[in-house]
Amino acid sequence: MRNLFFIVLLSIFSLPVAAEVININNMELRQLLEKGVPIIDIRRSEEWRQTGVVKGSHLITFFDRKGNYNINAWMAELSKIAGPDEPFILICRTGN
Repeated sequence: MRNLFFIVLLSIFSLPVAAEVININNMELRQLLEKGVPIIDIRRSEEWRQTGVVKGSHLITFFDRKGNYNINAWMAELSKIAGPDEPFILICRTGN
């Protein structure tokens, strides 16, 4: 879990353009996981191979190698894991 950036996004479905983003530390991460908050890892497969994957996380790549994305397809996959107004933990490569 260390050396990865963890970001919790809340209320993404109610305001898709402006969701609340909170940076958390490892202790806060552990508490959220104990509550059953899902982890979504949006990195690409080569990034997963470089650093590993957090056990139990959902692998839903957001950007392709060229930086392209399909927000509708990604949101459809996300909606299978976290409903509107439900928190989730987001892992990305840079934390941006």
